[in-house]
Amino acid sequence: MKPVDRRAGYWNREREAMSAGARERYQSEWLAALLEHAWAHAPGVRRRLEQAGVSPKNFRSTDDLARLPVIKKSAMPDLQKADPPFGGFCTVPLARIRKIFVSPGPIFEPMGPEVSGFHAETGLFAGGFRPGDIVINTFSYHLTPAAHEIDESLNLIGCSVVPTGVGQTEIQVSVAKAMRATRSVCDNSSGWPKRLRCGFSARFT
Repeated sequence: MKPVDRRAGYWNREREAMSAGARERYQSEWLAALLEHAWAHAPGVRRRLEQAGVSPKNFRSTDDLARLPVIKKSAMPDLQKADPPFGGFCTVPLARIRKIFVSPGPIFEPMGPEVSGFHAETGLFAGGFRPGDIVINTFSYHLTPAAHEIDESLNLIGCSVVPTGVGQTEIQVSVAKAMRATRSVCDNSSGWPKRLRCGFSARFT
């Protein structure tokens, strides 16, 4: 395989190379638009903001994030039971949701129509993943979102993904060797050696 420069370049040069002032303006505008959207389309968010005595007009910079009411994860199951299925925190109609996960809790977690809504491409690219890589993904594909979110981001970069999930480490390594995998994305509970976890670059030959 031709050597790949994994330490140079940007996934999105325009955003990643912003000045501090430009980044603050971009983030502040994004935050304001997000809260306006949530206020209008997510009654659970609106209720929380109203209870805290704030509205989208109170948020004009990232410094204002400290005013957002914090929701403990342990409270989410009861909030979802009171306003099923997502507690009023989803702005997307059910007909446009592609997947529904059950995070620990249990908490129902929707994946909307946007491909790679998690936007992990920037971090994965910065970590050395490049077009043409064959990536072993050992995150669980069962009920939880991480594997699917990483999978879609890798596809956007141009990587091919082998969705092995967790367990059966010997089979995973055998497949990695057969496919001449160049990279891996591993859950810390995957059973893989530490040196092969979390995107460590490896040649299984």
